[in-house]
Amino acid sequence: MRVSNLLYCVCCLWYFATLGQSEEQVGFRSPLDAFQPTILTAGFGEIRPNHFHMGLDFRTAGREGLKIRAVERGYIARIVVSPQGYGKVLYVNHPNGITSVYAHCSDFNARIDSLVKAIQIRYTSNEVDVRLAANDLPVERGEEIAFSGNTGNSSGPHLHFELRDTESQDALNPLTHGFYMSDHKVPKIQTIKLYALNEDGFAIPGKELVVRSKNLDTVNVPSHFCSAGGGIGFAIEGTDFTDKSASSLGLHAVEIYSGSEHVGGFQLDRISFETTRLVNAHCDHDAYTEQGKRYHKCFHSSFDPLSIYPMRELGVMAIEPGSIYPIRIKALDAAKNSTELKLVIAVEQGFKAEAFSYPGSFLFPNESSLVVKTNCQISIPQQSILYPLDLSTPKKETNSIGYPILNRAIDISFPLPSWNSDHAKYYIEVTMANGKNRFLKTYSSAQGMQASSTHTGIFTLKIDDKAPLVSALNFVSGQQSTKKSFTWRMKDSETAIRQYDLVVNGKWVPVYYDSKNDILEFNKPASLIGTLPYRLRVRDWCGNETVLDGIFDF
Repeated sequence: MRVSNLLYCVCCLWYFATLGQSEEQVGFRSPLDAFQPTILTAGFGEIRPNHFHMGLDFRTAGREGLKIRAVERGYIARIVVSPQGYGKVLYVNHPNGITSVYAHCSDFNARIDSLVKAIQIRYTSNEVDVRLAANDLPVERGEEIAFSGNTGNSSGPHLHFELRDTESQDALNPLTHGFYMSDHKVPKIQTIKLYALNEDGFAIPGKELVVRSKNLDTVNVPSHFCSAGGGIGFAIEGTDFTDKSASSLGLHAVEIYSGSEHVGGFQLDRISFETTRLVNAHCDHDAYTEQGKRYHKCFHSSFDPLSIYPMRELGVMAIEPGSIYPIRIKALDAAKNSTELKLVIAVEQGFKAEAFSYPGSFLFPNESSLVVKTNCQISIPQQSILYPLDLSTPKKETNSIGYPILNRAIDISFPLPSWNSDHAKYYIEVTMANGKNRFLKTYSSAQGMQASSTHTGIFTLKIDDKAPLVSALNFVSGQQSTKKSFTWRMKDSETAIRQYDLVVNGKWVPVYYDSKNDILEFNKPASLIGTLPYRLRVRDWCGNETVLDGIFDF
């Protein structure tokens, strides 16, 4: 009796101690302070240009400098400072085998920042990627580690937060891996799209039907919509909100049944970074780029290695003329809230189209090819393309394979220019379907001028002999200033900025390059005082260099 009474008292104490705790306090804590509303503006697995969104975006009300805290105890395992990607980012390894990631930071805490600057100075490198051991920088749950910002390829101030499997570095959906948020809202299905598919799960060109979910009852499908040996596949457009999300977080999972048979679906719990560009196959790419519609396909091709599809089924549902199929579509969020939609697929009487097949001129995703053009060679490795590609379409004299969407980079090679020319000044450029040009990082070798590209279009070998343009933005050389931050505008008209170094009074000092805004920033250490000369050296990808000399008067 005494033991049971003791257990009862302990349970009561635990219950009253946890009263008033939010769901965010169970499992991982919020990376932002409690007085900052935990409002999400983007969810895991959302469709983005050429990638899945691999984490959660936390709203910071357009502000930078909010305190970022470790969501659990662990140690700083990696620190990256880059003008692209995640900008200034921290990786924290936790004892449970999960890594938390804090991206687009404006700065790190004093302890971390001093280590980063020491490494930058030691290697005279502004861009660093530091790996640390478990005992180097331990952190406690809730410890301040950084400040929110807008560095890297960020479109505005916010905190991009991820959870990853420490061993594989696969991205994990935080909302299904220990980061909990209050969510009582059901997802909504907005639009359904039907595609005619061949037996390998590829959509047959020109055969698709769009149906609205509102007041939906029966979808009539022509008998010739499908080909012999193929079937139909579904794609779903929908929305989902948590109790505190400011915008839709996208769909988490969809299950589709024909009667009692599971015929397709997806679930966004875990995504490998190696497969993130397969978002272009998972979504309806044309609808996304042309209309902004985010359709999640519930089918995939037999060449698609994405692991988000249940049981690796292709999601090709066989249908027959004159038949009726009861369909149930279930959308679920990470909190298991769900909504269901029922409809009937009625296939008209008649005959199926003949089996759809691709001509011999088509290249498949599991095949590789070397395409020899008049002026260059284009190497297409396996798994580079997402759909069968007709290699007979582009003319031989055109340096192009057309405009297919790429999963992996293709390699382009031009013959070396004349022996007496400066090969370092040459670069390869691609003109894409939208008419925009993109510089490709180009290298010279005995095989020629070479580059890799995840963009397709028309490739051209060009020359860059123009130095970058550099000018002071918020100060005047030689004029006394009390500023703590000094900025320059720097831009290259042909290629891209490759290296930038600032030397003050004979000593190399770290700076940060905001590549999206073409701004270089120098945060003055308190120890620097007096009238001091500086030299800023900026070099582009083809070795053209601008040197700017000036005077700081602190």
